[in-house]
Amino acid sequence: MLALHGFWSLQSGLCLWAEDSAPAVKSRSQAMRSARPHPFAASAGALAAIHAGKPAEAVLLLPSLRTAPLDSPELVRITPRPPARSKDALLPWTVAVVTLDAAAALTALSERAPGVRYGASLGYLADVAAFAGELVSRGRVLPALMRDQAGAFARWRPFLQGPDAVAMHALAGAMPPVCRAVPGHDDPHELLTAALGAMVDAAAREALPGGLSLTPPRRGRRPARLTAAEAWLAALCSPDGRFDADRDEPTNRAPTNGAPASWTPTAAGGGWSSCCSPWPTRACSCLPREHGRTTAA
Repeated sequence: MLALHGFWSLQSGLCLWAEDSAPAVKSRSQAMRSARPHPFAASAGALAAIHAGKPAEAVLLLPSLRTAPLDSPELVRITPRPPARSKDALLPWTVAVVTLDAAAALTALSERAPGVRYGASLGYLADVAAFAGELVSRGRVLPALMRDQAGAFARWRPFLQGPDAVAMHALAGAMPPVCRAVPGHDDPHELLTAALGAMVDAAAREALPGGLSLTPPRRGRRPARLTAAEAWLAALCSPDGRFDADRDEPTNRAPTNGAPASWTPTAAGGGWSSCCSPWPTRACSCLPREHGRTTAA
């Protein structure tokens, strides 16, 4: 019997790992200062049979005795472990994981594999995914321009206000400890912000009609290279949002954690309008709106 767990990685997205009730409980290693292989963690192959993903490893701080981690409440053993005789402590263990990007995570979190027990962490992340889908369905998203070491990319980000901000705060407070078990990455607000942002972006792209173009109509021949603004708009509909932009183009004037500086979002009955040259004003009108309304560009 497998007990499946998950956490969100700032670098890799959704990471799935599992406990297996079949292997021996105790670790053969007595090292305490470095991470030891988790003695009854499921293999990468067993995880891939549940959800296809990229195999990797992760170090997690788990409640443990000296020789082994404690079982999670979801793990069922035919022969129960004997009662602990010492106090438990958080110790590092290495587990096999499979990583899924945000689009694959939305699918994985909406399904349940037969014969597998799902931990509280996956129920929590499924709630985050549902919240992301709800925000997109109500049009509570804004287009953003981001940069990282690989270059510029377009992204749909959540717009949280009023009850949505309250819901976000409640989700951060409800994060299970196993979701923040990676050493050095235990801030629930940081992890939730990353997970929700990635899932909103994936859900928004999935909601866009096929073949949609946000770039303004152009007369004549298409240029060999789009302007930075047009490339950004096109990337809002592309699978990964990446686009080419020189660093001296207008993308440099945009902040790295939100919409371009020239965007001025204005509430309009559940929809959003934006106005300011040089950024086209049609991007926010392509997603579903509250009460079925859209904001005219």
